[in-house]
Amino acid sequence: MARTPIDKIRPFPLPNRIFRERIPGGGSEYPVILDELPMMLSGLSVAGGRVDLRIEADRIGNILLARVEGQLDLSTAPAFRAKLDAELDGGRNLKNLVLNLSRMTFIDSSGLGVILGRYKRISERGGRMVAAGMPNNIMRLFELSGMQKIIPVYSTEAEALKSL
Repeated sequence: MARTPIDKIRPFPLPNRIFRERIPGGGSEYPVILDELPMMLSGLSVAGGRVDLRIEADRIGNILLARVEGQLDLSTAPAFRAKLDAELDGGRNLKNLVLNLSRMTFIDSSGLGVILGRYKRISERGGRMVAAGMPNNIMRLFELSGMQKIIPVYSTEAEALKSL
């Protein structure tokens, strides 16, 4: 079977950047799709061929309230981290964090890891982190990973805010 030369392969027409990467030990080059990660100050929108994440952040006294919508995975975790860290760095008096996950559709281990990292930052400030409104599929992952043991989960955003 004849191999198609790499310069004859046509990428799917997605709004992404394409570059060639040499696979170690493979000796051949393969096209790799990189999702664009545009950030906006008022919120965060990450959009590419398959990725969707939006974060709205509000400050309520010493509480940062982050409403997360979409998927939190390997593709979106760096932008999620950057957005929350920028908010936390911008407000020195921010001590507590509420994650409203009611509109989250998917999370993987990268997403759990970035949430755990924000928990550590908040804990170092002497604050608390809580979650609210988790869909069943997200709650199941929190339970399996043991995260609900360190990050309390409330049914509603109002209950989560009241707990702090």
